[in-house]
Amino acid sequence: MKTKRLIALLCVMAMFVCLLVGCTSEPSPTDATPTPESTPTPESTPVQETPTPTPAEPTPDVKPEFTYNYDVIDEEAKTAILRTIILPAGVRKSDVTELVLPSEVDGYTVVGIGWDVFGKIHSGGLSDDNWLEKVTFPGTVEFFENSVFREAHGCKEIIFENEANIKYIDNAAFRETVWEEQRAAETGFSVVNGIITGIYDSGDVVIPDGITAISGRPFQTTGYAAYVTSVTIPNSVTYIKELFYDVDENAIVKCQAGSYAEQWCIDNSVKYEIITVD
Repeated sequence: MKTKRLIALLCVMAMFVCLLVGCTSEPSPTDATPTPESTPTPESTPVQETPTPTPAEPTPDVKPEFTYNYDVIDEEAKTAILRTIILPAGVRKSDVTELVLPSEVDGYTVVGIGWDVFGKIHSGGLSDDNWLEKVTFPGTVEFFENSVFREAHGCKEIIFENEANIKYIDNAAFRETVWEEQRAAETGFSVVNGIITGIYDSGDVVIPDGITAISGRPFQTTGYAAYVTSVTIPNSVTYIKELFYDVDENAIVKCQAGSYAEQWCIDNSVKYEIITVD
């Protein structure tokens, strides 16, 4: 009996001590290390793409505005011959490699192209020095004076908008151009609408049938004049100018009796021989 009381007393005393020292039971901490909260990844700032610039529209080549000196041929018909090409301010002569000549100037139709238009004589003019490479003539042009391309050695392309309209070509109009020599490369003759402008052949030269005219001094500076022995001229030729001016004095013309060529030889004291064509 005494023992039970003693045990009960000890239990009461133990509870009292626990209350004094805070022996309240707590759950044991777990051994696992708590997973730290993940730091949210900030949203990346989008990269600003540099827009590809739209290429600017190409600036078209601005053609210089030339002015022209000319002579009136017929006031009533409003026709003129072009004399000089005047460059606008700021345009260098070496800039002009191509030209398209006008069909009309100040209300006058351009029917003729004058001497040395592209050369060095005219004050204020183009004065080409092998820069000019290409020229286009309007379809209104009917005739060319002599040495139109004097010293324009670099011109390798000449375009006639209406070659059939060309009626007359004077001495060596295209002589100093690359164009004329190339035009004669296959046949030995440079021909524009049936008119021979240059002969690049020697020995016994035979003019093709169908040629209507031989412009002045066709052998001049071609390198063949001294080696010409004869020139046979068909009946189709109805105009000749200074054909033998540059050839050897012993050269002769061969032609048919009663032809224009025969009469030309008589009028110009040129030796000739009558031939018969079968």
